[in-house]
Amino acid sequence: MAQIQVLRKIHISDIKDGVIYEDVLFTAGRDRVIRVSSVPELISLTESEDLGAAVNSMCFHKGTLYAGLQTGEIVKYAVTVDQAKTNESEKNEVNVTMNILSREKVHTDNVCSLSAFEEGVLSTSWDSTLGILRENHAAEIIRIESVAWTAKKVPNQDRILAGCIDGSVITLKKVDQKYTQAKGIRLHATCIRDMIMEENKYISVSNTGVVIVADLAGRVLHKVDLNNTSFRINPYTAQKETGYIVASDEGMVYILNNKLESLFSIAVPTLSCWSAVSKDGRIFALGADGRVYVFGETQTSQSYECQKELEELQSEITKDKTEAQNPTEQQGNSPQYKVVDDKVYELKDGEWELFGSTVEKKKKDHTITITLGNANYSLSFDKTDKYEEVALGFVKENNLGTEYIPEIVEFLDKNFSGKKKRDISKYFVYDTINLEAVTKRIEALPDSHRVIEFLQDESTKNHEKEAEVEVILGEWLEKDLESVAVLDIYKYLIAQGVDFNLSFLKHINPLTCKKTALAFSLIATNVLAVRPECKSFVDPSMSKIIDKQLVGAKTLQNYKNNRRV
Repeated sequence: MAQIQVLRKIHISDIKDGVIYEDVLFTAGRDRVIRVSSVPELISLTESEDLGAAVNSMCFHKGTLYAGLQTGEIVKYAVTVDQAKTNESEKNEVNVTMNILSREKVHTDNVCSLSAFEEGVLSTSWDSTLGILRENHAAEIIRIESVAWTAKKVPNQDRILAGCIDGSVITLKKVDQKYTQAKGIRLHATCIRDMIMEENKYISVSNTGVVIVADLAGRVLHKVDLNNTSFRINPYTAQKETGYIVASDEGMVYILNNKLESLFSIAVPTLSCWSAVSKDGRIFALGADGRVYVFGETQTSQSYECQKELEELQSEITKDKTEAQNPTEQQGNSPQYKVVDDKVYELKDGEWELFGSTVEKKKKDHTITITLGNANYSLSFDKTDKYEEVALGFVKENNLGTEYIPEIVEFLDKNFSGKKKRDISKYFVYDTINLEAVTKRIEALPDSHRVIEFLQDESTKNHEKEAEVEVILGEWLEKDLESVAVLDIYKYLIAQGVDFNLSFLKHINPLTCKKTALAFSLIATNVLAVRPECKSFVDPSMSKIIDKQLVGAKTLQNYKNNRRV
């Protein structure tokens, strides 16, 4: 059972990230200042100047502190920590100096993660780019197909994995000394918020609190659903146990072992716990209230007073929630919505009431009220809008933190999923497969029985099964095993609406033979009908196929017709 040891208000608002370096805690957040505190006492040692923007991510690399700002800038500090023994006490006197080295506009939007690796630091941003910062080199900026919350370098490989807002883990590989996106798998059903990289596996957490341990190919080894909005995952180290810490909403911190079994959990009296870090069995929970809560395995001389303060803070939160529910008693469940004939209805007291509707063509299709934090906002969007783009534009318009984007996307996904059904009646779609012939081609391949079962049984199609099949098909393609049959499977599953990450299509060479060119052309035709947002993955190769006349007139006509619709 974790015991509260120290509790101290360090920041005036949300603490967004923290890192322990040389037994010293560095924290930062919305108050635009990096603050440095002793461990575990949380005595203030020094702080940075006002950086003029919220600091949402930090990491250390070779004694240099990197801080990522809401503006897309990355600030670098040379940090020195001196611990000198004093005559009066056995404790060390700690002196910390921070000297600014540079301030560079690496991205055009919020820097949501920083991660150290052998050569330098990886950064991700809401501008759909990934940055590689190396000493004495200009930042290498890589544009990716999605927005990545987090990125990690695979140890001893020229490979980077990035967790994205659509639930994909994308792989970037080094080609001609430059990293480029090679492929992706849809590992999670919702936005990936953070990742930890280990020797032969990685651990990721989604916005909805699903934690997955996967091997480097993406096969799921362990999985748990915490059923709570979650933000960061960090390693947990104690004398008898190692594992992971997940920082979540409602002040919850979950401690899991290496198999994702629960060791214990901590509830701190704050709206959110944006991050939590561990050192020698202690857990430092970083709260949205600007406080750092230190928990350990034993009580300290401060534990009694800290426990009293915890209880008082919890009473205040309970009182605030009670007052917020008056004079009208709010339902315990979140609002429910449905869309009928372009009209939005909200479930109130068991009855569906008109909530928003299409009023004029110039206006958005839907206008709803959404609650973020303690405030209500009006959110408008069209039926054909991408939810990620709706959310990104909304937070910019209302000057909100980008941490709300996954929450908005999840809300729209849950309550307006009907709008995603695309009318493909005017398109030509290749929606059949010769299962007997394909089975003969792939049955000798590793894990083929899982793919065959998936193709045979419609009832098995769920996100977990889809993710498993996506990994297997990707490995077969990478090893060039029965590639024509594999492409035929992709063609069929795209038509069935299976939500694979299709970025690998950019790297398929369909010019090797006419069979490959035909299979690719059928995929491209289906992509235009079912996944038009992915047409840039197939257009360049289709131009080459057309130029070289590798497919018949009817196949080509179907593709061109879909382009014209």
